[in-house]
Amino acid sequence: MVYSTISIADLIQRITPDDAAYFPNGKVLVTRVEGLSLFVNPVKLSAVTALVCISGEIDGRINLKKYHVVENDMFICLPGDMLQIHSADNVQAYAVLLSSDYLNEMHIDLNVRTDTYMAVRNNAVTSLSREDIMELAPYFTLLQKYLRKNNPQIVRGLVQALAHTIIALRKEHMPEKNVEDYARETRAQQIFDRFIYLLDSYHTKERCLKFYAGKMALTTKYMSLMIKAYSGKSALEWLNEYVIMEARLLLDYTDLTVQEISYRLNFPTQSAFGKYFRQQVGVSPKSYRLAGGR
Repeated sequence: MVYSTISIADLIQRITPDDAAYFPNGKVLVTRVEGLSLFVNPVKLSAVTALVCISGEIDGRINLKKYHVVENDMFICLPGDMLQIHSADNVQAYAVLLSSDYLNEMHIDLNVRTDTYMAVRNNAVTSLSREDIMELAPYFTLLQKYLRKNNPQIVRGLVQALAHTIIALRKEHMPEKNVEDYARETRAQQIFDRFIYLLDSYHTKERCLKFYAGKMALTTKYMSLMIKAYSGKSALEWLNEYVIMEARLLLDYTDLTVQEISYRLNFPTQSAFGKYFRQQVGVSPKSYRLAGGR
């Protein structure tokens, strides 16, 4: 089994036109969801995705973590997240997909290298009230209307308002202790933001903290102190988490050999990859795969 990467443009080719509205350039898609058969096999979505479940139940995984989504739940996938849906019963939902380029144009980063980023990584699903759902519903209707009218100015304003509403709702429903944990000083947050951005781009190639510190024109010690102060985890822990997540996804969802995976992750030898994986996971890559992983 090999996973694929799906963009908004790819999805546009596979959905029913009556259910969806989108820009032809593939930067924005708003669609009604009644089934999720496209995601029975694991895929990586190259878009920020927010889905609000109106009714029904969804069982699936995001980055190997199991989730159960029910009525009035909202879940968010970030670009590069691995999504697989195991079952979807009587689902009625709305989804908004936004390309990273589109969000960057508006200086909105729902990938958000901020408290929202860590909150989404810890738990992609937020349970909302019915009143919250009613607050979100008009955005879907209006976005569909003005996407079909091809009015980029109004769509832009609606996306900005929706993004900030989603961030506010997640913070509102976040346990208080998490809000306190994530409220760090500005400089540390900026360094963390940049570090995570670099990890997204380079974690399959670079595993040396000096490389990331150099990209930010910081000393490794200072970078590590700021990241620890902001996130509660060290820079090395974040780096290892990204590398191991990628390794586990490749072991779980592709037919690549362990040697091929070690090459893809830029390890000098299969033995070096095996040693690294065992140190982080507790078993060898081969044993992990034979045990069914995940």
